[in-house]
Amino acid sequence: MNKRRIKLFGFLCSMGIAQVLSGNTLYLDGVKTKEDPVLLEVGQQDQVSGTVVDEEGMPLSGASVLVKGTTNGVVADFDGNFNIAVATGEVLVVSYVGFETKEVVIGQEKQLNIVLTAGNALEEVVITALGIKKEKKRIGYATQEVKGAALQKAITPNVLESMSGKVAGLTVISNGADFFSDPSIFLRGERPILVVDGVPMPNTDFWNISSDDIQSINVLKGAAASALYGSLGKFGALQITMKSGKGIEGTKVSVNSSTTFQTGFLRIPRAQTQYGPGNTGRYEFGTGAAGGGGINDFDYSIWGPKFDGRLIKQFDSPIDPVTGERIPTPWVSRGPDNLGNFVETGVVTSNNVTLQSGSSKGNYVISNSYKHAKGSIPGQKLDINTLRLSGTLNVSDAISVDASLQYNYQYSDNRIRGSYGPTSPIYLLSIWGGAHFDVRNLEHVWVPGKEGIKQDFVENWRYNNPYALTYNWKKPWTKHDILTYAKVNFKISDKISAFVRSTLSTYSLTDNEEISKDIYNYDIPDRGGRFRYNAYRYFENNTDFLLTYSDKFFNDDVGLEA
Repeated sequence: MNKRRIKLFGFLCSMGIAQVLSGNTLYLDGVKTKEDPVLLEVGQQDQVSGTVVDEEGMPLSGASVLVKGTTNGVVADFDGNFNIAVATGEVLVVSYVGFETKEVVIGQEKQLNIVLTAGNALEEVVITALGIKKEKKRIGYATQEVKGAALQKAITPNVLESMSGKVAGLTVISNGADFFSDPSIFLRGERPILVVDGVPMPNTDFWNISSDDIQSINVLKGAAASALYGSLGKFGALQITMKSGKGIEGTKVSVNSSTTFQTGFLRIPRAQTQYGPGNTGRYEFGTGAAGGGGINDFDYSIWGPKFDGRLIKQFDSPIDPVTGERIPTPWVSRGPDNLGNFVETGVVTSNNVTLQSGSSKGNYVISNSYKHAKGSIPGQKLDINTLRLSGTLNVSDAISVDASLQYNYQYSDNRIRGSYGPTSPIYLLSIWGGAHFDVRNLEHVWVPGKEGIKQDFVENWRYNNPYALTYNWKKPWTKHDILTYAKVNFKISDKISAFVRSTLSTYSLTDNEEISKDIYNYDIPDRGGRFRYNAYRYFENNTDFLLTYSDKFFNDDVGLEA
């Protein structure tokens, strides 16, 4: 073996890599290199033992000992002892909560004594009622925090839906029957009070709050947690802290864009498709209404004749020009998956641009969020835009001013009903529709020549063409919200502080309904069409004042807060 080969052999041994030379080829991590045949023997991993202790020699039970850059690691036992397989030259990373992490390079020693130095452990701070900050160890009730970043990874149409599964005891019910319906939230089975930047807002519309504007959400569990909110907080509080620019030095611009798709349902009814509409095995179309000369052709069950190709008069059978009677056509299944063919892929897009800036004089945030949601049922669309300005001005060492202004715009051209009844396409297609028609052939909605007057459908007594419900029963929604507050903070002394705050919440809402002629519902049996106009105005103002005294005694072991 020449000198070049000896150097290569020594290098591989020092790296702890075992490789085989076969023929004239050296296999090194899957790469072939020409060499003479030889077996390279390399350094083996040895068992290294040790003890992890603090500066006073007390064992640190549960300390983590990890080979750097690998997943090979162990945990020290009750006496701080550990045993790990490691090769010479590798590095052990030893860590323990509250202590500084230490790295140890492995040499020839087989027994190690590792001393960790106590670090500067940060006290976890919790925002309690009315925005008061306390050390977590000093409160006597359960709390849990969700960082804003956790809500921004997969953005949902409503921010409450993003809370699902993130807080113990918190249940979010977001499967409302109707599009654009408000999720319900329960904390240990009861409804908590909702608080935004320290202000109770029992009438908060969470469609107005953008995930990108949230700094954190802190959940206070139980009556003691939210006692300062009075009877409103008896079941706990869901406190939302919005981004304010605090902690930012200089200027920071962030852009966040998210798109999610809904391709189907978790659960849908599975109806039989071997038998068509009708009852007791009988069906024949007359007019699709009572007294129209048909057999079980209105308000029918789905237990008519079996789909076996027999000839039956159907809703789309051709008319004999001589007799004026319908000509029977083959009775076959044409729409075994009408619901699947009717629904579309839902899309939610969210785009946010946020500008944050901070200095010794104060800080501010300017944020704009735009969301567009397209529902799975055709005709369902929602647009929400939220513009928010918030900031703090340090007037002096003793006085600062916080202020916020948010304008929100919501618009939906139609909100399809998903409840049980003839106004729901899902109700029809998944339960009562039958498989004797293909819903895709009915997208034109109207009988030719009778547009806007007569639906083209398989039944004319109780149900509606699904596309008539999506495009000709309109429920447009337009809402404008303004939420604003101003707060003046006073530092009276090192022990006494105070603030006065005033908040304003107002909105205007128009919620209309435009129902075309020939569409049926229980409250419009005449099929005469309807138009409804609803306008709402809301205004709420709250002003509060808080004086706080805080002092500590006996080397900070005893404190008083009032």
